[in-house]
Amino acid sequence: MKINKIKKLSTNKYELVFETGEKLKTYDEVILKYNLLYKKDIDKDTYQELMRANDYYSIYNNSIKYLTKKMHSKKDFFKFIDKYEMSNSDKTRMVKELESLKLIDDDAYLKAYINDRFYLSSDGPNKIKDSLIKEGIKEEKINIELSKIDEEELNSKIAKIVSKKLKTSKGSNYQIREKILLDMRNLGYNKEDVEPFIENVDESSSLEKDYNKIYNSLKNKEKDLNKLEYKIKSKLYQKGYNLTSIDEIIAKKRID
Repeated sequence: MKINKIKKLSTNKYELVFETGEKLKTYDEVILKYNLLYKKDIDKDTYQELMRANDYYSIYNNSIKYLTKKMHSKKDFFKFIDKYEMSNSDKTRMVKELESLKLIDDDAYLKAYINDRFYLSSDGPNKIKDSLIKEGIKEEKINIELSKIDEEELNSKIAKIVSKKLKTSKGSNYQIREKILLDMRNLGYNKEDVEPFIENVDESSSLEKDYNKIYNSLKNKEKDLNKLEYKIKSKLYQKGYNLTSIDEIIAKKRID
């Protein structure tokens, strides 16, 4: 089978024109491997090999585009090439080639992932760790990298997140505390790291609002003041307010 013409299309792509009029777009890796710049006649077996190599390097070049747009773990890359029809040996070969170019590097991916998620999102260490484990990164390596996070930076991040939540939280000290702890746990933070930042929750505004709400709902149903105050006290206590604060607001409202 004779090659009549080789036309360069772009940086690493060529077009082969055969004597039959058939055209084949291929890559410089294939051109070099089969010495096609000088070898113009190929037999049927070589042609079949060329076609297989062409398929391989087509996927290879698509993989390079995929990996240069964004870093991916080895596990994630295998998911990407699973959509192509490739033998396991070709997949393994391709991964090794891409690893040699540092386009697949789980150690670099691990460091970059932690840096991005810790500094550019609200995610805490535990959530970051869970995500990395799903990406196929070894837990031991994750723990080593997470241990490098500066404690002051971690505390500063927790303080900022908790501060924002406190500004919009409503309810008793207990309710606010439990909700924030749950939110922070879902974000990936440890309870013992968060607790110091929610020790002094000001619940006075919420307490007064809840008192007024309960009072307005009961005042026309219960005319006896002592019974009314008892019911209010009971409902406020069920919401998590401490008895001292409840007695103070009841005493204040009694005077008002």
